[in-house]
Amino acid sequence: MKVAKRILLIMILFSLTLSIFSGSWRVYAQPASLTGTIFDGGVDSDTDGTFDFLDVGVQVDVSSAGTYQVEIYGLLDSTYNYIDVESMNFMYLDAGISTVSVSLDGPTIYASGLAPSSVASISLYDEFYNYLDGLSDTPLSREYAYTEFDMPPPPPAVLTGAIVNDMGMDVDGDGAFDILEVGVEINVTESGAYAVRADGLFDSDYNYIPVFDYKSTYLDVGIHVVNMSLYGPTIYVSGLNPMNVTDISLHSVEYSPLGEAMTTGLDSIFGTPLSREYLYTEFDLPFKNMEALITVYPDGQVVMGGALNYTDMEPLFAGPSIYGVVDINKNDASTLVSANFSVRAQPEDYVSLFPYNSSSFTWHSEYSGDLLSTTLTGHTILPPSMASEFPFNVTDLTVTGDYIDNLVSGSITVDILSGFPLEDIEIDFQGNNTYIHLTDSITVIFGDYPDIGEINAMVLDALLLQFNTTIPGTGEDSLYAMTNGLLECTRLDTTTTPYNAIGAMVDFEAEIQGDLIQTLISMTGQPPLMYDVLNATLSSIESGSFTLTYASGLREADVNIMFALDMHQLNDTLVPILLEIPDLPPELVILAESILNTTYCTIDSVEVLLGYEDGQATINVTATLQGDFNAEINYVKNMILTFDPQQPIPLQLQIINETQIDLTNFSMSLNISETSMEVDVSGFTVLPLLDWISTTSFKLERFFNITANEGEPPREGEQLTVIVIGGRNATHKITLYNVSSVPEPDLVLLDVNGKPVSMTWNNVSLSDLQDLQYIISERVLLAVTLNTPTPDDISEESISLSWTKNEDPDFVRYEIFQSTSPDVLGSSIANITDSENVIYNVQDLPYGTKYYYIVRVVDSFGVYVDSNQVSAITKTPIWAQSWFIATVLGVIVVGAATVFFIKRRSTTRSPDPSTSAL
Repeated sequence: MKVAKRILLIMILFSLTLSIFSGSWRVYAQPASLTGTIFDGGVDSDTDGTFDFLDVGVQVDVSSAGTYQVEIYGLLDSTYNYIDVESMNFMYLDAGISTVSVSLDGPTIYASGLAPSSVASISLYDEFYNYLDGLSDTPLSREYAYTEFDMPPPPPAVLTGAIVNDMGMDVDGDGAFDILEVGVEINVTESGAYAVRADGLFDSDYNYIPVFDYKSTYLDVGIHVVNMSLYGPTIYVSGLNPMNVTDISLHSVEYSPLGEAMTTGLDSIFGTPLSREYLYTEFDLPFKNMEALITVYPDGQVVMGGALNYTDMEPLFAGPSIYGVVDINKNDASTLVSANFSVRAQPEDYVSLFPYNSSSFTWHSEYSGDLLSTTLTGHTILPPSMASEFPFNVTDLTVTGDYIDNLVSGSITVDILSGFPLEDIEIDFQGNNTYIHLTDSITVIFGDYPDIGEINAMVLDALLLQFNTTIPGTGEDSLYAMTNGLLECTRLDTTTTPYNAIGAMVDFEAEIQGDLIQTLISMTGQPPLMYDVLNATLSSIESGSFTLTYASGLREADVNIMFALDMHQLNDTLVPILLEIPDLPPELVILAESILNTTYCTIDSVEVLLGYEDGQATINVTATLQGDFNAEINYVKNMILTFDPQQPIPLQLQIINETQIDLTNFSMSLNISETSMEVDVSGFTVLPLLDWISTTSFKLERFFNITANEGEPPREGEQLTVIVIGGRNATHKITLYNVSSVPEPDLVLLDVNGKPVSMTWNNVSLSDLQDLQYIISERVLLAVTLNTPTPDDISEESISLSWTKNEDPDFVRYEIFQSTSPDVLGSSIANITDSENVIYNVQDLPYGTKYYYIVRVVDSFGVYVDSNQVSAITKTPIWAQSWFIATVLGVIVVGAATVFFIKRRSTTRSPDPSTSAL
């Protein structure tokens, strides 16, 4: 099956579809255009004798009634000086000639000091903001003097024109300036929030240096200094010596209900001198510290790794901070791919604004067996300014539904708080993408309501009559007319019954038919192809459910969506649609079909977890692939490189095309912030074409020349370290031979035979190493020498063994064997994985026993070699030695004989008469 691997291709083709059709898919009659006629006049709304506005009426020729928008950008005086004033107006226009009035701010015209005589630009848009028509340099009826307009009120704050204490700042202590700090002096007459922007620097010849800074802060009345930080590495890269700040502007700041900052320009100064001329060499140079680690194996396989430490990046990274790790590992017939990223928004982004500051969500998708199961949960807290507005301030909402077999059913429950004409609303709905049926019973409470007026039985009947006679059918004000025939209310039944004399119960039942997907496409202005895409996606959903809740008291909204998608069905229906995109290049169709129809591996399972909270998003992806992942990668790579067969493939791309890639032990980490980036890569394996010198030696001339060009690293501000290592396998190894055309290495490491196995160069390019030679020789795993134990190494129950250290880089372990017979390997009694550990004490042995020992060295390829065999006899205790036993036996015999002799003499001696008499 090819379904799983097509997921990524579907996403690519889908994006391509949008890009192709975004500007060229619409083919329809122009619904409206500008006639070229305008009407203008000053408006003195406050009757103070000067104009508050310049009113410009723009004539529009409408062929299709609808809502249109007219925008005016700028005015011009008689010498084409630009007056920066703009405004817009949108309104519903019937078919025919209509005039749309746009009011331009009078004080802004006065502040320009210019006399407007024409409108710089006029644009016409439809309700979806699609451009329809435009005019430029359209004459006004007369020239207006700027003094005819209202003077702008005194600004609440102005720039004094002074720069205070500009200086270079060495933040990291490396002797060069990280930033140029510029103190901007402001005179504040009205406390409030203000923003200052410093934009660019000039050198003595007014050459421009593109640095800027923007700071907003609250300022009290008085003189203040706001320090602007201009990025030093950008100044260095420019090669210009700054003497002036190009432009400094001051703005007042107000905040929308959602927390978004809205600024109004108050003052600006141009070409303000610094206290001195700064040399660009005083600032930090963007610096890249790079390392390339290249291991060359006897079969020509090259394993590459590397690191990049980019500090003082130029230009600054404008996106969010990113930290992530990607790993690819092969396990038998499967390949496991994992990616984990953490994305943190920069402080100047919208983290403090709604909805980013009070929202969280989790997206969890699992793919297995052609079924994609997805769960989305989200939570947000509305800001007080939004929650205080209707309907968020008076209602609690619950929407639930289920989707199965292309049918949806559910309910909408609106809990309305007191003080509103309607009580709780419960709407049941069911249907599909062409039909929906709704039923409800609504209780209307009569009364006089602020902002609404009086609601009584007569008013209610009139409203229902209007509703019933206009919405159904195909009349002028019907749903059919409102949706340009896409939807029709085919049934609308309402029944009214009194409710406790204080209101009425309205039961209604409605049926709507039409293409809901087509309506969605039309309302959002999407290309027609999106209809087929959405239809294919919707029909592939096996089941789903959704819940949306909002609690007005807590200002909290929650959403929970679950669905299961048949990816096999989606693949079969969606891919053909995307491959038939109009104007899609034939070569791209051939490429896509070839990739789809050639399969070396498939996706067995995928799990995606995406979460967001407190300005930080996390992305975790794991996938299990079955089959030959490398073959798939190489096939796709070759197809893309030869995408356009009519163009000859460049030599470097041809070399890449002929180089096989192996990513089954690939790993990468990325850490990027506004000013720095760190990247580490390992396990990127390739099998390039070898340039053979002999049967036992080769070069990688073509492979190392891939990077050869004028911009090849290292350049100014770059440090490149290249380390080339001779690899080895079970039978052979690579040593390096440096010819005269290759720069002398800064560091050389030798093997035990004195042959170079590693060379390091500082600040050379890869192409400089193209003539380096790689010598293939037989690999010999050297045995260790086992020392004969000395008497001090032997005790009555232990023997201490020692041996020489093994220096092989592929060392895995020492394995110790013991036997009781010579020339016999015996049994393994210990494994030692530390090559530095060359001592082992064999314990719990019986005394007086002879043992034989061998130490085996095992490497990572399973190759092993045995040491010499040594023997040792455990010591015998004194009490068990023969001389000791003989001596003890002798002592026992002599002692026994002595006792026996004495005893015998005492019993056989005659009695003494004299003694007896006594």
